[in-house]
Amino acid sequence: RRFVLAMVGFETLFVGLFFGTLGAGLGALGVAGLHRFGIPALNGDMRFFFSGPRLYPTLSGKNLAVALAIVFIVSLLSSFYPAVIATRITPLEAMQSDANVHTRQMKDMTALLETSTQDMAALKQKIAFLDRQDDRLSGVLDTLNLLGKIAQEINSLDLEEIITACVTRIPLLVNARYARTTTATESTS
Repeated sequence: RRFVLAMVGFETLFVGLFFGTLGAGLGALGVAGLHRFGIPALNGDMRFFFSGPRLYPTLSGKNLAVALAIVFIVSLLSSFYPAVIATRITPLEAMQSDANVHTRQMKDMTALLETSTQDMAALKQKIAFLDRQDDRLSGVLDTLNLLGKIAQEINSLDLEEIITACVTRIPLLVNARYARTTTATESTS
């Protein structure tokens, strides 16, 4: 347990030292650049807070040391709890737990894939149904277009040609087996 705590503590100190120093250096360069050019006050309120037309920030060594100390303390505190938890379980338990997590994730992924496969099959069935309906509607639209053309022809014909169109062309178009016409004289007699 002490080895694990020491290992995590050393790693935390190294990472904190490296990245804390890197961050402090970059921050110091940024402050130095801002100090050189200044931050302009864009309005009266900023001029009041800046105590003039520009703000020239500075950074002291004490501020850098305090920032690094805060980084080290936060790093140590944030790594201490996970390190204590890690010392309470054996490596075998940790690997079994990890394997169980992976097994559970694999089962979840398999269930998701099965659901997706079922959804895909249902979607393919719906698409096939819609394709069949589209084919039927296309046939109906073709029939209606032809009926429209026949209706235009009928409007310009005399009575005999109208009867011929209604008895021969329209029944063929709608697959009628029998068609009968009666003229006005036949129906009255």
